[in-house]
Amino acid sequence: MVYAELHAVPTITKVALDQALLQMLISVDSSSTLRMWEETGRVHALICQRRRSAGAVGNRRPLADHLIGAHALCRTDALLTHNARDFSDFTTLNIIGI
Repeated sequence: MVYAELHAVPTITKVALDQALLQMLISVDSSSTLRMWEETGRVHALICQRRRSAGAVGNRRPLADHLIGAHALCRTDALLTHNARDFSDFTTLNIIGI
């Protein structure tokens, strides 16, 4: 999912992205586990409930961020992100803000 999102950054070409990931020894993980989907659902439900309780309007349910956080929690050592606050509900995830 992050790989797909990075394609939308206007200043990053696919070639540059692939080279950067290769240099950092980061590979695209194409597998998903039930635990990852369960963690995604848990955090997604928590956020949606919090928004409803606060009287939030609109349909901002960042499922993609929840999936990214769950994937990082289940499959990696840390998450490198520009928006660390979006992943704060993953309390045991090592988040590296940049």
